[in-house]
Amino acid sequence: MVSAALAAQLFVTPVLWWSVGSAPLLSVPANLVAMPLAGAAQMVGLTSALVAQVSVSAGAAVARLATLPTAGLITTAQIFAHSPAIAAPAVLPDALRRVLPGRLPDQVTGLTLTALDVGQGDALLIEAPGPARAIRMLVDAGPDPDQAAAMLQRLRVEALDLVVLTHADLDHSGGLAQVLRTIPVGALVVGPHPPWPEGGAAWAALQQARRSGVAVMRVHAGDRLALGNAIVHVLSPPADGFPDAAANAHSLVMMVSDGSARVLLTGDAEQVAQDWLLARPHLLRAPVLKLPHHGGRTNAEGFVEAVGACIVVISVAADNSYGHPHPQVLSPLRHVAVLRTDRQGTIRLLIPSGRNCVQ
Repeated sequence: MVSAALAAQLFVTPVLWWSVGSAPLLSVPANLVAMPLAGAAQMVGLTSALVAQVSVSAGAAVARLATLPTAGLITTAQIFAHSPAIAAPAVLPDALRRVLPGRLPDQVTGLTLTALDVGQGDALLIEAPGPARAIRMLVDAGPDPDQAAAMLQRLRVEALDLVVLTHADLDHSGGLAQVLRTIPVGALVVGPHPPWPEGGAAWAALQQARRSGVAVMRVHAGDRLALGNAIVHVLSPPADGFPDAAANAHSLVMMVSDGSARVLLTGDAEQVAQDWLLARPHLLRAPVLKLPHHGGRTNAEGFVEAVGACIVVISVAADNSYGHPHPQVLSPLRHVAVLRTDRQGTIRLLIPSGRNCVQ
Protein backbone atom coordinates (compact mmCIF):
# COMPACT_ATOMS: atom_id res chain seq x y z
CA MET A 1 0.00 0.00 0.00
CA VAL A 2 2.82 2.39 0.82
CA SER A 3 4.56 1.58 -2.47
CA ALA A 4 1.39 2.14 -4.48
CA ALA A 5 0.71 5.47 -2.77
CA LEU A 6 4.31 6.65 -3.22
CA ALA A 7 4.38 5.62 -6.88
CA ALA A 8 1.12 7.42 -7.61
CA GLN A 9 2.29 10.58 -5.83
CA LEU A 10 5.68 10.54 -7.59
CA PHE A 11 4.13 10.68 -11.04
CA VAL A 12 1.24 13.07 -10.35
CA THR A 13 3.30 15.69 -8.47
CA PRO A 14 4.74 17.31 -11.66
CA VAL A 15 1.24 17.44 -13.13
CA LEU A 16 -0.13 19.05 -9.96
CA TRP A 17 2.67 21.62 -9.97
CA TRP A 18 1.97 22.47 -13.60
CA SER A 19 -1.84 22.66 -13.33
CA VAL A 20 -2.49 23.79 -9.75
CA GLY A 21 0.79 25.33 -8.63
CA SER A 22 1.28 23.11 -5.57
CA ALA A 23 1.32 19.49 -4.42
CA PRO A 24 -0.14 18.29 -1.09
CA LEU A 25 2.32 17.01 1.50
CA LEU A 26 -0.03 14.45 3.00
CA SER A 27 -1.24 12.58 -0.10
CA VAL A 28 0.52 9.35 0.86
CA PRO A 29 -1.00 9.06 4.38
CA ALA A 30 -4.35 10.16 2.92
CA ASN A 31 -4.20 7.30 0.43
CA LEU A 32 -3.17 4.83 3.15
CA VAL A 33 -6.41 5.71 4.97
CA ALA A 34 -8.54 5.84 1.83
CA MET A 35 -7.40 2.65 0.08
CA PRO A 36 -8.86 0.11 2.53
CA LEU A 37 -12.05 2.15 2.79
CA ALA A 38 -12.36 2.23 -1.00
CA GLY A 39 -11.70 -1.53 -1.15
CA ALA A 40 -14.41 -2.20 1.43
CA ALA A 41 -16.91 -0.01 -0.42
CA GLN A 42 -16.06 -1.75 -3.69
CA MET A 43 -16.60 -5.21 -2.21
CA VAL A 44 -19.97 -4.15 -0.77
CA GLY A 45 -20.93 -2.77 -4.18
CA LEU A 46 -19.98 -5.98 -5.99
CA THR A 47 -21.81 -8.10 -3.42
CA SER A 48 -24.87 -5.87 -3.70
CA ALA A 49 -24.87 -6.23 -7.50
CA LEU A 50 -24.74 -10.03 -7.23
CA VAL A 51 -27.46 -10.23 -4.57
CA ALA A 52 -29.67 -7.89 -6.61
CA GLN A 53 -29.77 -10.50 -9.41
CA VAL A 54 -31.87 -12.58 -7.04
CA SER A 55 -33.65 -9.82 -5.10
CA VAL A 56 -33.45 -6.09 -5.75
CA SER A 57 -34.63 -5.24 -2.23
CA ALA A 58 -32.01 -7.55 -0.71
CA GLY A 59 -29.36 -5.99 -2.96
CA ALA A 60 -30.42 -2.54 -1.75
CA ALA A 61 -30.12 -3.69 1.86
CA VAL A 62 -26.57 -4.93 1.22
CA ALA A 63 -25.71 -1.66 -0.55
CA ARG A 64 -26.57 0.28 2.60
CA LEU A 65 -23.60 -1.40 4.29
CA ALA A 66 -21.38 0.83 2.14
CA THR A 67 -22.48 3.85 4.19
CA LEU A 68 -19.63 3.50 6.70
CA PRO A 69 -16.69 3.14 4.28
CA THR A 70 -18.00 5.81 1.92
CA ALA A 71 -18.59 8.21 4.81
CA GLY A 72 -15.02 7.49 5.88
CA LEU A 73 -13.78 8.29 2.37
CA ILE A 74 -15.65 11.60 2.32
CA THR A 75 -14.31 12.57 5.75
CA THR A 76 -10.77 11.61 4.73
CA ALA A 77 -10.99 13.71 1.58
CA GLN A 78 -12.36 16.72 3.46
CA ILE A 79 -9.65 16.54 6.15
CA PHE A 80 -6.67 15.98 3.87
CA ALA A 81 -7.88 18.47 1.24
CA HIS A 82 -6.82 21.22 3.64
CA SER A 83 -3.39 19.79 4.39
CA PRO A 84 -0.19 21.80 3.81
CA ALA A 85 1.24 21.86 0.30
CA ILE A 86 4.60 22.31 -1.42
CA ALA A 87 4.56 25.29 -3.78
CA ALA A 88 5.65 24.76 -7.35
CA PRO A 89 9.12 26.05 -8.21
CA ALA A 90 7.68 28.20 -10.99
CA VAL A 91 6.48 31.72 -10.17
CA LEU A 92 2.68 31.87 -10.10
CA PRO A 93 0.75 34.84 -11.52
CA ASP A 94 -0.05 37.81 -9.29
CA ALA A 95 -2.94 37.17 -6.94
CA LEU A 96 -5.12 40.00 -8.17
CA ARG A 97 -6.13 40.46 -11.78
CA ARG A 98 -8.88 42.62 -13.17
CA VAL A 99 -9.39 41.99 -16.86
CA LEU A 100 -12.14 41.91 -19.42
CA PRO A 101 -11.77 38.26 -20.33
CA GLY A 102 -12.07 37.04 -23.89
CA ARG A 103 -11.97 33.26 -23.83
CA LEU A 104 -11.62 31.72 -20.40
CA PRO A 105 -8.75 29.21 -20.12
CA ASP A 106 -9.39 25.48 -19.99
CA GLN A 107 -7.05 25.39 -17.00
CA VAL A 108 -6.93 27.82 -14.10
CA THR A 109 -3.99 28.19 -11.73
CA GLY A 110 -6.11 28.70 -8.62
CA LEU A 111 -9.50 29.64 -7.24
CA THR A 112 -10.86 32.41 -9.50
CA LEU A 113 -13.85 34.74 -9.34
CA THR A 114 -15.38 36.46 -12.36
CA ALA A 115 -18.15 38.97 -11.60
CA LEU A 116 -20.10 39.37 -14.84
CA ASP A 117 -21.38 42.87 -15.50
CA VAL A 118 -25.11 42.12 -15.73
CA GLY A 119 -26.31 45.46 -14.39
CA GLN A 120 -28.30 45.58 -11.16
CA GLY A 121 -27.97 41.94 -10.22
CA ASP A 122 -25.54 39.11 -9.53
CA ALA A 123 -23.90 36.65 -11.90
CA LEU A 124 -20.68 35.26 -10.45
CA LEU A 125 -18.52 32.60 -12.07
CA ILE A 126 -16.28 30.62 -9.72
CA GLU A 127 -13.52 28.46 -11.21
CA ALA A 128 -11.26 25.93 -9.51
CA PRO A 129 -8.56 23.64 -10.91
CA GLY A 130 -9.77 20.17 -11.79
CA PRO A 131 -8.00 17.00 -12.87
CA ALA A 132 -8.27 17.75 -16.60
CA ARG A 133 -9.96 21.15 -16.93
CA ALA A 134 -11.30 24.08 -14.98
CA ILE A 135 -14.33 23.20 -12.84
CA ARG A 136 -16.92 25.98 -13.02
CA MET A 137 -19.83 27.13 -10.85
CA LEU A 138 -22.20 29.96 -11.77
CA VAL A 139 -23.84 31.74 -8.82
CA ASP A 140 -27.01 33.53 -10.00
CA ALA A 141 -27.68 34.83 -13.50
CA GLY A 142 -28.70 38.49 -13.31
CA PRO A 143 -32.05 40.10 -14.16
CA ASP A 144 -32.04 39.97 -17.97
CA PRO A 145 -33.44 36.74 -19.47
CA ASP A 146 -30.66 36.40 -22.08
CA GLN A 147 -27.63 38.42 -20.94
CA ALA A 148 -25.84 35.96 -18.62
CA ALA A 149 -26.09 33.08 -21.10
CA ALA A 150 -24.85 35.30 -23.94
CA MET A 151 -21.88 36.50 -21.87
CA LEU A 152 -20.93 32.95 -20.91
CA GLN A 153 -21.12 31.88 -24.54
CA ARG A 154 -18.88 34.81 -25.56
CA LEU A 155 -16.41 33.64 -22.93
CA ARG A 156 -16.71 30.16 -24.50
CA VAL A 157 -17.91 28.51 -21.34
CA GLU A 158 -18.97 25.17 -22.76
CA ALA A 159 -20.30 23.60 -19.55
CA LEU A 160 -21.07 24.46 -15.94
CA ASP A 161 -20.52 21.84 -13.27
CA LEU A 162 -22.81 23.62 -10.81
CA VAL A 163 -25.28 26.47 -11.05
CA VAL A 164 -26.43 28.06 -7.79
CA LEU A 165 -29.54 30.18 -7.34
CA THR A 166 -29.07 32.03 -4.06
CA HIS A 167 -32.72 33.12 -3.87
CA ALA A 168 -35.68 33.83 -6.10
CA ASP A 169 -35.45 37.60 -6.65
CA LEU A 170 -35.50 38.59 -10.33
CA ASP A 171 -32.10 40.32 -10.22
CA HIS A 172 -30.58 36.92 -9.38
CA SER A 173 -32.88 34.50 -11.21
CA GLY A 174 -33.93 36.35 -14.39
CA GLY A 175 -31.33 34.81 -16.69
CA LEU A 176 -31.18 31.36 -15.14
CA ALA A 177 -33.67 29.52 -17.36
CA GLN A 178 -31.76 30.57 -20.49
CA VAL A 179 -28.47 29.41 -18.97
CA LEU A 180 -30.02 26.02 -18.26
CA ARG A 181 -31.52 25.94 -21.73
CA THR A 182 -28.33 26.70 -23.67
CA ILE A 183 -25.38 25.44 -21.58
CA PRO A 184 -24.89 21.90 -20.22
CA VAL A 185 -25.18 22.01 -16.43
CA GLY A 186 -24.23 19.30 -13.94
CA ALA A 187 -26.64 20.29 -11.15
CA LEU A 188 -28.78 23.20 -10.01
CA VAL A 189 -28.25 24.11 -6.34
CA VAL A 190 -30.99 25.94 -4.44
CA GLY A 191 -31.77 26.74 -0.82
CA PRO A 192 -33.97 24.60 1.44
CA HIS A 193 -37.29 26.33 0.76
CA PRO A 194 -38.35 26.09 -2.92
CA PRO A 195 -40.68 25.72 -4.80
CA TRP A 196 -41.27 29.36 -5.53
CA PRO A 197 -44.49 30.98 -6.74
CA GLU A 198 -45.58 29.73 -10.12
CA GLY A 199 -44.82 32.01 -13.04
CA GLY A 200 -41.71 33.74 -11.64
CA ALA A 201 -38.20 33.53 -13.06
CA ALA A 202 -37.03 31.13 -10.33
CA TRP A 203 -40.00 28.83 -10.97
CA ALA A 204 -39.25 28.94 -14.72
CA ALA A 205 -35.65 27.94 -13.97
CA LEU A 206 -36.78 24.92 -11.96
CA GLN A 207 -39.08 23.86 -14.80
CA GLN A 208 -36.24 24.26 -17.32
CA ALA A 209 -33.91 22.21 -15.11
CA ARG A 210 -36.43 19.36 -15.16
CA ARG A 211 -36.85 19.61 -18.94
CA SER A 212 -33.07 19.59 -19.41
CA GLY A 213 -32.57 16.65 -17.07
CA VAL A 214 -30.54 18.73 -14.60
CA ALA A 215 -30.57 17.43 -11.03
CA VAL A 216 -31.86 19.93 -8.43
CA MET A 217 -30.04 19.89 -5.09
CA ARG A 218 -31.48 21.58 -2.00
CA VAL A 219 -28.83 22.65 0.48
CA HIS A 220 -28.67 24.45 3.83
CA ALA A 221 -26.13 25.51 6.42
CA GLY A 222 -23.63 22.74 7.11
CA ASP A 223 -23.77 21.19 3.63
CA ARG A 224 -20.66 20.95 1.46
CA LEU A 225 -20.21 20.62 -2.29
CA ALA A 226 -17.08 19.59 -4.18
CA LEU A 227 -15.80 22.00 -6.83
CA GLY A 228 -12.58 20.66 -8.33
CA ASN A 229 -9.87 21.08 -5.71
CA ALA A 230 -12.13 23.45 -3.76
CA ILE A 231 -15.01 22.93 -1.34
CA VAL A 232 -18.19 25.01 -1.26
CA HIS A 233 -19.28 25.38 2.38
CA VAL A 234 -22.92 26.42 2.78
CA LEU A 235 -23.10 28.78 5.78
CA SER A 236 -26.72 30.01 5.58
CA PRO A 237 -29.68 29.67 5.74
CA PRO A 238 -30.31 26.98 8.37
CA ALA A 239 -32.54 24.08 7.37
CA ASP A 240 -35.55 25.59 9.15
CA GLY A 241 -34.87 29.07 7.75
CA PHE A 242 -35.72 32.33 9.46
CA PRO A 243 -39.45 32.36 10.31
CA ASP A 244 -41.32 35.46 9.10
CA ALA A 245 -38.15 36.93 7.53
CA ALA A 246 -38.10 38.40 4.01
CA ALA A 247 -36.79 36.45 1.01
CA ASN A 248 -33.34 38.04 1.19
CA ALA A 249 -32.77 36.52 4.63
CA HIS A 250 -32.99 33.06 3.03
CA SER A 251 -30.34 33.85 0.41
CA LEU A 252 -27.64 31.20 0.24
CA VAL A 253 -24.35 32.30 1.81
CA MET A 254 -21.33 30.21 0.78
CA MET A 255 -17.63 30.10 1.54
CA VAL A 256 -15.58 28.66 -1.32
CA SER A 257 -12.15 27.47 -0.22
CA ASP A 258 -9.35 25.41 -1.73
CA GLY A 259 -7.51 25.14 1.58
CA SER A 260 -5.50 28.33 1.11
CA ALA A 261 -7.66 30.75 -0.92
CA ARG A 262 -11.14 31.72 0.31
CA VAL A 263 -13.99 33.83 -1.04
CA LEU A 264 -17.26 34.59 0.77
CA LEU A 265 -20.35 34.79 -1.44
CA THR A 266 -23.29 36.43 0.33
CA GLY A 267 -26.10 36.84 -2.20
CA ASP A 268 -28.58 39.34 -0.76
CA ALA A 269 -28.25 38.20 2.88
CA GLU A 270 -29.43 40.96 5.19
CA GLN A 271 -29.29 41.72 8.92
CA VAL A 272 -31.31 38.71 10.15
CA ALA A 273 -29.06 36.20 8.40
CA GLN A 274 -25.89 38.14 9.15
CA ASP A 275 -26.67 38.31 12.88
CA TRP A 276 -27.10 34.53 12.83
CA LEU A 277 -23.78 34.11 11.00
CA LEU A 278 -21.98 36.40 13.44
CA ALA A 279 -22.53 33.81 16.16
CA ARG A 280 -19.73 31.86 14.40
CA PRO A 281 -17.46 34.63 13.13
CA HIS A 282 -14.49 32.32 12.56
CA LEU A 283 -16.36 30.80 9.61
CA LEU A 284 -16.59 34.18 7.87
CA ARG A 285 -12.90 35.12 7.54
CA ALA A 286 -11.88 35.50 3.90
CA PRO A 287 -9.60 37.78 1.84
CA VAL A 288 -12.34 38.34 -0.78
CA LEU A 289 -15.95 39.29 -0.06
CA LYS A 290 -18.84 39.66 -2.47
CA LEU A 291 -20.61 42.51 -0.70
CA PRO A 292 -24.16 41.56 0.34
CA HIS A 293 -27.19 43.00 -1.45
CA HIS A 294 -25.21 45.09 -3.97
CA GLY A 295 -23.97 47.38 -1.20
CA GLY A 296 -27.40 48.15 0.21
CA ARG A 297 -27.68 49.54 3.74
CA THR A 298 -28.96 46.22 5.12
CA ASN A 299 -25.88 44.84 6.88
CA ALA A 300 -25.67 43.79 10.51
CA GLU A 301 -23.28 45.85 12.59
CA GLY A 302 -19.79 44.39 12.42
CA PHE A 303 -20.50 41.87 9.64
CA VAL A 304 -18.13 43.30 7.01
CA GLU A 305 -15.45 43.81 9.66
CA ALA A 306 -15.84 40.19 10.79
CA VAL A 307 -15.03 38.97 7.28
CA GLY A 308 -11.78 40.97 7.26
CA ALA A 309 -11.55 41.06 3.46
CA CYS A 310 -8.86 42.99 1.63
CA ILE A 311 -10.79 42.84 -1.67
CA VAL A 312 -14.52 43.61 -1.85
CA VAL A 313 -16.48 42.97 -5.04
CA ILE A 314 -19.76 44.83 -5.64
CA SER A 315 -22.10 43.68 -8.38
CA VAL A 316 -24.19 46.75 -9.16
CA ALA A 317 -25.57 48.86 -12.02
CA ALA A 318 -24.48 52.42 -12.74
CA ASP A 319 -26.96 55.09 -11.59
CA ASN A 320 -29.34 52.48 -10.19
CA SER A 321 -32.52 53.73 -8.55
CA TYR A 322 -31.71 52.08 -5.20
CA GLY A 323 -28.65 54.20 -4.50
CA HIS A 324 -26.44 51.12 -4.28
CA PRO A 325 -23.78 50.97 -2.99
CA HIS A 326 -24.76 53.16 -0.06
CA PRO A 327 -22.10 55.65 1.16
CA GLN A 328 -22.57 54.41 4.72
CA VAL A 329 -21.66 50.87 3.58
CA LEU A 330 -18.63 52.10 1.62
CA SER A 331 -17.29 54.20 4.50
CA PRO A 332 -15.66 51.30 6.42
CA LEU A 333 -14.04 50.13 3.15
CA ARG A 334 -11.78 53.16 2.67
CA HIS A 335 -8.64 51.05 3.13
CA VAL A 336 -9.92 48.06 1.14
CA ALA A 337 -9.63 47.39 -2.59
CA VAL A 338 -13.20 47.85 -3.84
CA LEU A 339 -14.03 46.49 -7.30
CA ARG A 340 -17.39 47.48 -8.80
CA THR A 341 -19.03 46.23 -11.96
CA ASP A 342 -20.63 49.65 -12.53
CA ARG A 343 -17.13 51.15 -12.82
CA GLN A 344 -14.82 48.34 -13.91
CA GLY A 345 -17.28 46.23 -15.89
CA THR A 346 -16.70 42.48 -15.77
CA ILE A 347 -14.12 41.73 -13.09
CA ARG A 348 -11.88 38.66 -12.98
CA LEU A 349 -9.50 37.96 -10.13
CA LEU A 350 -7.41 35.15 -8.75
CA ILE A 351 -8.35 34.72 -5.08
CA PRO A 352 -5.32 35.39 -2.83
CA SER A 353 -4.40 32.88 -0.15
CA GLY A 354 -5.01 33.36 3.56
CA ARG A 355 -8.09 33.69 5.76
CA ASN A 356 -8.03 37.50 5.76
CA CYS A 357 -5.81 40.50 5.06
CA VAL A 358 -3.70 40.18 8.21
CA GLN A 359 -0.97 37.74 7.14
